[in-house]
Amino acid sequence: MSMQNQLFSRSPLVAALALAALLTACGGGGGGGSPAQPVAGTTFPLQTGIAKLYNAGLQKTMTVSGTAKNSAGTSYPVSGTATFTQSPAGSTTFNGQAAYVSTVTITGNITVNGQTLPVASTDQVYLSTTYSPLGETSASATCVAQTPSSYPATVTIGQTGSVVTYACSSTSQPPTPLGTEAISFVMTQGNSATTATFTEITTLTNPAGQLVGTAQVNYLIDTSGNLSLISATELLTLQNGEQSNLTFTAQ
Repeated sequence: MSMQNQLFSRSPLVAALALAALLTACGGGGGGGSPAQPVAGTTFPLQTGIAKLYNAGLQKTMTVSGTAKNSAGTSYPVSGTATFTQSPAGSTTFNGQAAYVSTVTITGNITVNGQTLPVASTDQVYLSTTYSPLGETSASATCVAQTPSSYPATVTIGQTGSVVTYACSSTSQPPTPLGTEAISFVMTQGNSATTATFTEITTLTNPAGQLVGTAQVNYLIDTSGNLSLISATELLTLQNGEQSNLTFTAQ
């Protein structure tokens, strides 16, 4: 697996989609009208929503669509389904402090250029006892928060902000720097007068500071702080020009 693939595996919803595997399979190389908008000043309790999400856990079947491009520039359609499971958070320690941990798994099958590939991935997400991001781990990488991190207590439509920046390294000995993972958010209109869309944006850079991938995960949030997964997208480009551009839609 390339360095960029190791780093990109830190984004939970796209962890299973190693681009190298997709390209090997290539053989070488909501509709409806406008929803009502919340009244001015409507707030959404984001911290409450994050706590609820991690306390309850989550399981969703996702439809996968998009393309994979090889180094020669040939694109192939990608399709399939994957089950996304986020376990309820349990108590642990991380980097010497009390923490919560949630295990994220993705299983399923993806078809690329007529060939079907199994998907399987496991990651751990660590949060403080107030549900601020602390780190993420997988079999190949460890990411540790480098800046004070937190989700705003409440948010409104149009609001944006930074959540955390992780420094990531390989799990090999000695560890090899893989780059950084920066997470931010944006709030947009939901599908009713009492909902908004919370979009978490992940930006991945390599040790040279070059952008290698982005991901977005979209949740619907209501005024009681209930979060439900809508969809996710990812775009990853490797040094040799190989690229994946995928969309995950919750069924």
